[in-house]
Amino acid sequence: MKRIYRVIILLIAATLVVMFSSGCVVALVAVGAGAISSKNSEIPYTFSDGEMKRVESTTMDKALIALEKTAKDMKFTIESQSRDASNSVIEAKDSKGTKINIALEKVTDNTVEIKIKVGSVGDEKYSYKILKTLRKNILSVK
Repeated sequence: MKRIYRVIILLIAATLVVMFSSGCVVALVAVGAGAISSKNSEIPYTFSDGEMKRVESTTMDKALIALEKTAKDMKFTIESQSRDASNSVIEAKDSKGTKINIALEKVTDNTVEIKIKVGSVGDEKYSYKILKTLRKNILSVK
């Protein structure tokens, strides 16, 4: 039993030495907080607590048009929608009945934060598919 504790303590100590000598503290904090960054994906985003987030360079008006087109393209049934000058939220379901929440929040006149949550716990792969479709639609709005 004492041997197990020694091994655990040595592993923790070795990890701390490597972290502090290689600058990985930020990575450890991000992973510890549950955040996953997408630096290897085509479209950068963060995924934390089941929610995908991305700040997009676009106006709120263009993002709203793109959001409506995305819901139509992906055959979502919109169950509720709220909107004001700086926020828009849709709650929808896909053809399988999966709950989809997409929120747009105006950050500046030319940037909007997109938040996507699929189901009650989140689905990163499906959220990314929605994000790609939404981004394609944002880029196509004139």
